[in-house]
Amino acid sequence: MFFRYPILAGLILVCGGLSACQTRQSVIPEPLESVTQGMDYLGTWALNDTDNQLFNIVVRPDRTVVSNWSKGARGAQGERGSWKRTGTRLVISYKDGWTDVLSPSRYGISRQSYRPGTGVDGTPSSFGSAVRVTDPLANFCGVFQVGEDGEFVSLLSSGLAYKSDAASNMLAAKIDLVPGTWTLKDNSAMISWSDQSVQRVSWQRGVYVLESEPAGTVPSRMLLPVDGLSYGGRR
Repeated sequence: MFFRYPILAGLILVCGGLSACQTRQSVIPEPLESVTQGMDYLGTWALNDTDNQLFNIVVRPDRTVVSNWSKGARGAQGERGSWKRTGTRLVISYKDGWTDVLSPSRYGISRQSYRPGTGVDGTPSSFGSAVRVTDPLANFCGVFQVGEDGEFVSLLSSGLAYKSDAASNMLAAKIDLVPGTWTLKDNSAMISWSDQSVQRVSWQRGVYVLESEPAGTVPSRMLLPVDGLSYGGRR
């Protein structure tokens, strides 16, 4: 039939091509739509920096990333970035010029980090693995702004915590970073700071609340998550 009716065969091929094209177009995601094909990278991950110190990143559906890496000039305010999919890889570009690449491997998810000014096809500055952080730890990992005071608190899945003023409020070249540790207790995060103060982060009536311990020592303040949590909504 193909050789006896070349015109008809040509029409069938054209129609088939148009149908396939329309099918492919129908599955192209919107610019801000969550990518669900292949590996799902959305959520909270634990990574190691070049000094082998653990920190977390929160990969958000709006294609932004928040890191609670607190050793930089921004202190507990962490770092911000954006992500894009390249095949099965997730490429994260931070505002400070660093790039992280997450990709599947035979042992899980691998991580390669590249210094500012280097391409992702070259030799990484460091590499390791990325491990997904699940609830209940993921409910408290991230970066929080304390009320309207400009102070920030970052909680890491390793149990470390940091607090500092916002970098934009600092006049000195070095930000004053206060370290601490935290643990889960009664569905709350109990933070013990190096300045001997103790605070509790809890989820109350749709928002995160920061309280002093013992209760009532300092007025309670609301925490605004800056890691993709909507105001009044929980991860």
